[in-house]
Amino acid sequence: QESSLTSKLKKANETLAANPGISTEFVSDNLSKARKWFTESYGESVAMKQRGGEAKRRSLQGKLEKEFQTIYPTFRVFANGLIKMLSEFNSSPAQVLIKEFQDYYVNSIGFNLIGILLEYSSLNFDINFSPENREQGEAAQSLRDDVEHCRSIVNELPNLYKKKYKVLYAFLLKGDSSLADFLTLLEDIATGDLEIVLQNLDKKSERNLVFGHKKDLFTRLNSSKASKEVVVLSMLMVFLKNGTFPIPL
Repeated sequence: QESSLTSKLKKANETLAANPGISTEFVSDNLSKARKWFTESYGESVAMKQRGGEAKRRSLQGKLEKEFQTIYPTFRVFANGLIKMLSEFNSSPAQVLIKEFQDYYVNSIGFNLIGILLEYSSLNFDINFSPENREQGEAAQSLRDDVEHCRSIVNELPNLYKKKYKVLYAFLLKGDSSLADFLTLLEDIATGDLEIVLQNLDKKSERNLVFGHKKDLFTRLNSSKASKEVVVLSMLMVFLKNGTFPIPL
């Protein structure tokens, strides 16, 4: 648009130089038309760019919302099972083993869940979560597990969001607060701040999740060589089968 306007002004000046008898009113009128054309064309271009950017943002957030809605219900079922176990078994050995499993299970999924919400929030505030194309799932996944990268994104957010995300990361990295508080804050950000709709699982869906998780645990157990992991996985499988944790009180 700018080059077209320059061309029009140059042509007007050449016309004026070749025809000194042209009135200033004629020149002024043509300049006004040129300015109007530029303003309207440039304004429409900006509006189109903004509409395109908004559509892309909504599309990316829709994908992130679906991803969270797919992963979180499973996580919540087993996290609530952990919370129940922690309340039922008060002995020191039981608490230690349950904490071991919490670290194994919650941390393996928690960073991804926080990362999904953080990427969603970054889109709301025009913060680039990734220097690459954010539609590349594998690249986004690796960045969600990159704690230092995620902390740098958190620091760019408004203070209210910044405080909440720092609490979530503090739980995973330092064990600050409780798992129940972690779930509450995670859902507060998802449903309150970002307005992501979460569906409650019915009994059939919950049974299917447990069955799928049992198969996954059995596969991991067969391939595991670390003694601590073998113990944790074995105890979890017993808990899923019998509804009780095999630890003497």
